[in-house]
Amino acid sequence: MTEIGVACVEMSPNISDRLLGSIGKPFYGFDFKVVDENGNPTDGEGELIIKSPTTHKAEIIGGVYKETEFVQDGYFKTGDIAIIKEDQRCYIKGRNKDVIIASNGENVFPDELEYYFKDIPHVVHLVIFGVQDGATEKITLVVQLDNAVNSDGLKEVKAALDRVNASLPSEKKVADFFVYKKDMPLANGIKVKRAFIKKAVIGGSNDITGFEEKRTVANLDMYDPKEVKETLAKVKSIFASTLMLTEEQIDDDAIWTVDLGGDSMSYISMVSDLNDQMELEIPTEKLGKLGSVRDFAAEVLRIRHEGANDDKK
Repeated sequence: MTEIGVACVEMSPNISDRLLGSIGKPFYGFDFKVVDENGNPTDGEGELIIKSPTTHKAEIIGGVYKETEFVQDGYFKTGDIAIIKEDQRCYIKGRNKDVIIASNGENVFPDELEYYFKDIPHVVHLVIFGVQDGATEKITLVVQLDNAVNSDGLKEVKAALDRVNASLPSEKKVADFFVYKKDMPLANGIKVKRAFIKKAVIGGSNDITGFEEKRTVANLDMYDPKEVKETLAKVKSIFASTLMLTEEQIDDDAIWTVDLGGDSMSYISMVSDLNDQMELEIPTEKLGKLGSVRDFAAEVLRIRHEGANDDKK
């Protein structure tokens, strides 16, 4: 880390030591500790905190000296989950913010879990994260495949993923598998941006698809084409106004969050404007499930036509 500098390197001449995955022992002048969620030292897994004369510990902003929030009693909190063995070698398990809480309460580390799937043919990149499911999280895996994969190859990839998954302990088994249809964004050209892909999955991005099924697209075929065109145009206009985009920048199936850059606050504002201008009320239980211009247009048409039918009765 920039704030730490080079604090350790595995320097053993023994090849077996170097292949164990250790980041080595702390250099002279560096003190490594592993602490639990309450900041107390632990012999097991916990957050790695580091202290040395060269470790970043404070900032001077506007002439005011202030210790950084990442410092605890002089130790810099790295955000890494680690374990230190009796020989003082340190092993990184993963990032604190990425830890998945399994159904049995155990911690599952995505970086560690991704290792088991990394050699599957046709997989260019993959990423694993947890998606909230009640009190626990569903382990979710997303892959980017090479261009040589056809429909049969897709089945072979899924079968290979399933074989690896079957060999894992129950608390580490992946619940959901998805394919990312574009090139995955990388941090520093190396590591997949986990938060970006997670947001795409949760938001229902068109860039995400399952191995057996595609995202359901709202069907507008039962309505008059002229009415559909007018409704799509009106909804797109409201989208564009809220997001400060041109209408040409908004595809009918683009998702509010991951494709168009909207957030929850602007979403609420957009829905409010849509309700006012369309003179209707989108049901609260539908909010969050509707993400694109087409989704909202279908809901507007449904409400209008159900209302018309009720008036006839």
